[in-house]
Amino acid sequence: MSGSVVRRLWRKPWSLVLVGGLAVLLGAAFLVAGPGGNSLFGLTVGGCEIKFHTQCPNKDLSRSNLKQAPLGAANLSGANLDRASLFSAYLDRANLYGANLTNAWLQGADLSIANLSGANLYGADLSLARLCNATMPWGDEWNDGC
Repeated sequence: MSGSVVRRLWRKPWSLVLVGGLAVLLGAAFLVAGPGGNSLFGLTVGGCEIKFHTQCPNKDLSRSNLKQAPLGAANLSGANLDRASLFSAYLDRANLYGANLTNAWLQGADLSIANLSGANLYGADLSLARLCNATMPWGDEWNDGC
């Protein structure tokens, strides 16, 4: 676990209570391994909970570290992902309609069947990204990596 994550969790207010003989942590932030053992699963970034079907349209996630985030089937339409790190992120079936992905790092990301219609990909790094049957910003379906 990285030091910055530990520091963030350390600052969170929490308390331990007993409920029917069971110890319960109240107000604690947990790191839960999600698909692929990802430690971002369940955390909140920019007001968006990182999970497979997250609903975060029009959120400001600029400069967020979403490396290997499990965001398949997520609704990120209209989201600002300017300079976000989505290295090896799982965005299979994600809705990125009209999203701002300017200068985003999408190396090795899985964007299969993703909707990128109207998205701004100016300066985005899509090297080694999987774009199988993805709808591209100009409306055409891309079949790279199928």
